[in-house]
Amino acid sequence: MRSPSVSECATEHQAADRITTIFRPVAISIGTFQGLCLVRNLSPEGMMGHVHTDIEVGASITVQMLGNLDLVGHIVWAKEGRIGVQFNRRIDVTDVLQKMSRRVLDGNVQRAPRINIPCKADLYIGQQLHHISVLDVSQGGAKIIMDGLRIDQEVTIIVEGLDSRRAKICWTKANQVGLTFFRELTFAELTQWAIAMHHRKK
Repeated sequence: MRSPSVSECATEHQAADRITTIFRPVAISIGTFQGLCLVRNLSPEGMMGHVHTDIEVGASITVQMLGNLDLVGHIVWAKEGRIGVQFNRRIDVTDVLQKMSRRVLDGNVQRAPRINIPCKADLYIGQQLHHISVLDVSQGGAKIIMDGLRIDQEVTIIVEGLDSRRAKICWTKANQVGLTFFRELTFAELTQWAIAMHHRKK
């Protein structure tokens, strides 16, 4: 993979006085791929981040900075697990960072980035096994489809492609249930899982 040219490095180097260094995981979507990116710096025009897979230069990307803020752009360079993204529109970096630092935004608790990869899982309630569907997974938990669970109930879940996790029911709505893991997934674990699931489901 070639090194970025001077023009391609605009996202990483242009207007350096306006670039803000951060370490923040965000959810990304590139075509059919959904995964995580660790944002290293952010500017009004774009961002630089770390991913764990090869990304094609020129590909369109959606970056979920917040629950209600999706930034659309394209990959301007990619090298050794790093990507440079140029946004389609300029952003107010100060405003974005202030909102990202809030625990509650627009009346909603901000949660860790979730990867929307539907898959299967085994759920144990005591010794009783249930085969269930998973809607999304984050470092801290998962959203599943199942009836009959109650808030604060403790379960064990084995998501397809991941190891066993003890979890607690944190919310229920109709047949959808939110789980909080007792032992969070690391950024690397969730990132590699998303990549493996993408290749598995091709």
